[in-house]
Amino acid sequence: KFQKALALQTAGDWTGALVLLKEVAEVKTTPQVLFNIALCEENVGQLVAALGHYELAAADAREAGLPLVERESIERLSQLRARIPRLRVERGASAAAAQVSLGGVELGDSALGKDLPLDPGSYQIQATAPGKEPFVRDVRLTEGGHVTVTVEFAAPPPPPVVVDEPSDGSSGQRVLAWVSGGVGLAGLS
Repeated sequence: KFQKALALQTAGDWTGALVLLKEVAEVKTTPQVLFNIALCEENVGQLVAALGHYELAAADAREAGLPLVERESIERLSQLRARIPRLRVERGASAAAAQVSLGGVELGDSALGKDLPLDPGSYQIQATAPGKEPFVRDVRLTEGGHVTVTVEFAAPPPPPVVVDEPSDGSSGQRVLAWVSGGVGLAGLS
């Protein structure tokens, strides 16, 4: 299966080769198998998984005394790190107690405010908090890109304020005042 996987790689069938290599790894994992799994993952766009497999291949090759596999893994790692997009999700002042999720998976406090390595693609960030309209932001990550999203909830509109005019006998009208951003808008009712 390993030889067939290498032939599929040569033919450019990275997905087919990856399936076979994962089957081989279930029987026996070697630095060479890990390296080739990483190479396939890199070529099908699974950059984060490839990063992990190259790291394992380099470490296992070092232990096994395989300097060529170790060197190749390290070279691929340095090139790959520059390609992996990063996403940073931060809490804004209005979102201090919000529950934040990325693609439906809740992000804990330890993940917020840090660069998260992700594969290129589209992601949705959602946040909820009691009494707030949900925050939803779609982002697209491209190779080598870095995106920062700050979770902020929109301020609710201020409630209407009813002001009674002084009763000097001239008018019994009430004025409805709306205050928005420090500017008053008045309308007669």
